[in-house]
Amino acid sequence: EAAWWNMDNIHWNNAVPGFVLHQADPLATVREPCLTDPGFLAQTRDWLNKRYIDPDRARWEEIGQIWADEWNYPCARDMETGICHSPTCLERFRRALKQDYGSLQDVNREWDTAFKSWADVVPPTLAEVRAAPDRWAAAWADHRAHQDSVVAAYMLVLNRAAGRAVPG
Repeated sequence: EAAWWNMDNIHWNNAVPGFVLHQADPLATVREPCLTDPGFLAQTRDWLNKRYIDPDRARWEEIGQIWADEWNYPCARDMETGICHSPTCLERFRRALKQDYGSLQDVNREWDTAFKSWADVVPPTLAEVRAAPDRWAAAWADHRAHQDSVVAAYMLVLNRAAGRAVPG
């Protein structure tokens, strides 16, 4: 029971103001905000610095931070927003494919595609995957793994900010 009464010492937070888990348009293929957008990442860092590092605003009474309660990405099985196709996500995805596969020819062979350049590589949408799941299995698996790494990288931004606020 004593632990319950101390829950005020753990701050529940959805990362930064404006960050939402559920998009207004469940079929949107660009997540707003995109977790790889440099502007959004800067906004996140600025907000965390003001909240936790600025001594005039620091919340030192908190013993923990929960970035979001029961957060999953993309939040619902019928939402495209977990497979962001923003320019920054696509750039990061293509870099990951280059590292994993080594060549565009190997991506084309694995995905059964005929991309002419890395700039042409775009993962399938949820609708495309549902229409032909066997056709898109490899591409879907690669993109879902990539989106997991996007979320992990965003969590790292949050954790590093928390580490600067309370070192050690």
